[in-house]
Amino acid sequence: VLENVTLAAPYLDHVIVVEDSSEYHKFSDEQRSKLLSVGSNVVVRGFPWEESHPKMYQHGVDTALELGAEWIAFGDADEHFNEKFLQDAHKLVDLLEEQGIDMCGLKCHAQFSIKDKVWPSSLSVETNLDADLEAIPKEVVITNDHKYMFMKCYPDLQWFGVGRTQTVHTTWRPRSHDWKKAAFLPDEYWYLHRKSPLQVLSSAARNMFVSGGGANLGDINTMWS
Repeated sequence: VLENVTLAAPYLDHVIVVEDSSEYHKFSDEQRSKLLSVGSNVVVRGFPWEESHPKMYQHGVDTALELGAEWIAFGDADEHFNEKFLQDAHKLVDLLEEQGIDMCGLKCHAQFSIKDKVWPSSLSVETNLDADLEAIPKEVVITNDHKYMFMKCYPDLQWFGVGRTQTVHTTWRPRSHDWKKAAFLPDEYWYLHRKSPLQVLSSAARNMFVSGGGANLGDINTMWS
C-alpha cells in the first residue's frame, strides 16, 4: 500500500486508502503515520469490515465524492498503476471527456503464476509470509486482459456484489443510467498485478467455492489450471 501511495501522490489530486479497521487488520499507528506523511493529499479512512468487498469499494467512492472528485482510478493493494498513467491522468480526463468516454480499461501486466511452479518448502499451514512474498516471480507477463478501473465519478456511482454470495466479486455503474461509452486505454497505460503463490491459491479456492464467480474476471482464472 505504501508503495502505491508514494508513487501516486505526486500526480493525483487525492489518494484515498480504504482501511479495514477491524481489530486484527487495521493499520498500526506507525503504518498510518507513514501513509499520511507521503503528502497532504493522502486520505486514510477506516471502516469496519462487513464481510463485503463491494461495501469497502463504496466507502472509497463516497469519500472521493466528498472530496469533489470527478474521475477516479481504483485498485486493490496488489495492483500497481504504471507511472506513465499517473503522470498523464489529468490529460487523459480531458481527452476522454471530449470523446464522450466515461469508463476505461487498463491492460494487465501479471506478476504471478503457479503453473510449473516449485513451491517453497517453507510454505505450510504455519505460513511464512516473507518466504511467500519472495516467491513472487520476477518476470512480468503482459496479458490480453483489461480491467475497467478508471472512470467518471458520477454522484450516484455504486458498487454491486455479483456471484453466489455477492460479497467478493463486484461490478459498478451509476444507479440512474448506464455507462455512456467504454474504451481501453492505449497499451502504454497499464497496471501491474502482483500476487504470491499462496495468494493465488487462496483466491482461486475462494472464487471457486465461495463467491461463485463474477463480472471482473472472477469466472475464469487463467493462472489456475
